[in-house]
Amino acid sequence: NQKIQSIMLQAENKEEVEMIKKQAEKILLKKFEKDTFSVVDQSQILSSINSILSTLTVALTGIAAISLIVGGVGIMNIMLVSVTERTKEIGILKAVGATKDTILEQFLLESVLITTIGGVIGMILGVFFSFSVSLFMQAFVNPEWKFVFPVSAVFIGVFVSVLIGVVFGIYPAR
Repeated sequence: NQKIQSIMLQAENKEEVEMIKKQAEKILLKKFEKDTFSVVDQSQILSSINSILSTLTVALTGIAAISLIVGGVGIMNIMLVSVTERTKEIGILKAVGATKDTILEQFLLESVLITTIGGVIGMILGVFFSFSVSLFMQAFVNPEWKFVFPVSAVFIGVFVSVLIGVVFGIYPAR
């Protein structure tokens, strides 16, 4: 009493795929009921995989956005505390002729510096983690697995870090 899990058929070209699927279904219907099997081709499987990956991409993008907002709020709180604790320093700066814009630039620069350093540390950890996973995959799963490091990711990461520093640093700096 053996059960068949799958049967794979190969077509000579794309045009024959639909015909072979119909023939396979016709043959299987002689032995089995309609709802007990399914006939699918690689394009349907690929479509399912793409759908799953799209859903994962949206979910991970949402998680990343929430993380950036939480990080930004953290930066804003740090900068608010920094401004509050340094009111004497701000008073001295104003007394020696510093303008409101100069003081704003100083705190904004601090905010951008904090987020950029955090972003660079995050990128370094991400590269280390990705490289480690790549080595594991090469050793245990597929020796042809390659570690790819897009340089554009560095520029995007630094840009986003600076942007978060500016956006969430403006209110405390003002």
